[in-house]
Amino acid sequence: MHTTYTDIHSHILPGVDDGAPNMETAMEMLSIGYSQGIRQQFLTPHYIPGNNQYQPEDLDRIYAELKQKAEKEFPDLQLYLGNELYYTPGVADHIRGQQVHTMAGSRYVLVEFAENASYREIYEAMKELSKMRVFPVIAHVERYQSLVKHEDRLAELMEMDVYLQLNAGGVPGGRFDRKAGWKRQLLKNGLISFLGTDAHDTVYRKPQMREAVEWISQKIPGSRADQMLWDNAQAIIHNTYIENR
Repeated sequence: MHTTYTDIHSHILPGVDDGAPNMETAMEMLSIGYSQGIRQQFLTPHYIPGNNQYQPEDLDRIYAELKQKAEKEFPDLQLYLGNELYYTPGVADHIRGQQVHTMAGSRYVLVEFAENASYREIYEAMKELSKMRVFPVIAHVERYQSLVKHEDRLAELMEMDVYLQLNAGGVPGGRFDRKAGWKRQLLKNGLISFLGTDAHDTVYRKPQMREAVEWISQKIPGSRADQMLWDNAQAIIHNTYIENR
């Protein structure tokens, strides 16, 4: 099993959303993640149609600045830019217009919904994006009320080449932690393609993966764990199809 990992979901890019407020905090967050074993870090600031305080080119500029600083401190840490796209009707036009940063410039796009979004809403959104020949990755899939305890719905989405990202926090959980139990069920049943920290700061929502990885290493077959923690991200980086789901 890999001893280093990929975090495909974070809010480390500074000064653009509710994540890192400045470059100093961003570098501290990268340091925390690095100490956890993260060696491929995706930077995915929120993209909320009509509510962004930045232009796409602003992200490119800040990303270049952070990448330059990170290369000096962490030479073997790779940074990749994307967006966490909040789905609203018509958002496909934002993707076509290249206002949204896809993951590392690939056909993969990280998508989130309101936690109370209906299954029909999620299904139709995934259908729309799949028709665009985009590979949607549903962010923090464990949060959506219409998907919890509905593995049949998750399987139906996956048949459309939709991928599921799980937040690493709380995976070991406790015996009576229902949310942790649902996360572990998703992992054990092979429904998760990517792990992410969804990190926002250095205190309450740090880029922490180690506890989740330790649990995965004990409970999930090595090849499947490697796919989720490293190999699948290579498909994003190289813009290729993920095989053997």
